[in-house]
This record gives sequence, structure tokens and C-alpha cells, in this order.
Amino acid sequence: MKTPDAISGFLSEGQSNILVRPHWILLLSGALFFALAIVASLIAWQTYVDLKSATSFLILPGVIVFFAGAVAAHFALASAMRLVTYYFSYLLITPEYVVTLTGIARHVRPLETERVELPGVDETLLGRLLGYGFPQITGTGGTQLASFPIANPHQVLKHLQELTR
Repeated sequence: MKTPDAISGFLSEGQSNILVRPHWILLLSGALFFALAIVASLIAWQTYVDLKSATSFLILPGVIVFFAGAVAAHFALASAMRLVTYYFSYLLITPEYVVTLTGIARHVRPLETERVELPGVDETLLGRLLGYGFPQITGTGGTQLASFPIANPHQVLKHLQELTR
């Protein structure tokens, strides 16, 4: 995997660097949100067509069209956010830094390895079954790095704990 230019300056030559991308579960949840957006859009469209063919104006179908359209827009945006998180996020662990890169704007957030305290992993039952978890990396003073689901979080945590000893 090629290291993005925004974080390549943090790499340590000849040292063990770990570059992690988000887990594929983000794509699955993005696809689910997109499917829900299509269903809500179809409900809104069908209600709108029925409303146009009605001889009298009823308030309830108009409300259904409005809220189904709002739900469709919400799910479409949630789907887009998941895709952006998947394609533009990285976690880099080097002997000197722990760096997260998130978003289209390429927001880089470095944290010196010596300042890391209490690294941990949040893991759901589904995450345990599918092999992903959310790394919780907190620095001194309460600085917390952005968290997204990664594959094999316990291996990453073990490597980080070895570096912080």
C-alpha cells in the first residue's frame, strides 16, 4: 500500500512502520445506507405520483413525501460519509509518531509515541466475529485521535504498546 504524501514525512526509514486502512465493514454499511436511501426515495416517489392522481388534496401524502425525501437525503449523505471515510483515512504508527489522516481535506493529526497513554480497542460482538475494532488512542492531556474501524486491532495495539514501553 502506497503511503499518502500527507503523512509520508512521518515515516521512519529502517524502522517498523505500520500503515492501516479502515476495515471493509465501512463499505458494507455504506451500501446498506444507500439501499435505505433508494427505498425511501421510492416511497416518496410513489406517494407523490398517487398524490398527483388524487382528485382532492390530502395533507398526509404531502407529509409522507416530505419526510421520505428527508430520510432518503439523510441516508444518501450517510452513505457518502462512509465511502469518504473508507477511501481517505489512514492510521500510521511509527516509533516516533502515531498519525491519523482523515477526510477529503486530508486532516493530519500526529501524536508523539511517548505521549500515548492507555491505548485500547473498542470491539462489538460483530466486530469480534468479523475481525475489526475501533482503536482508542489517547495522549497525555486527553488528546484523542480519530477512530475508525480497522482490521486486526489487537495486533496494532500490541505493536503500539511495545513502542510505548
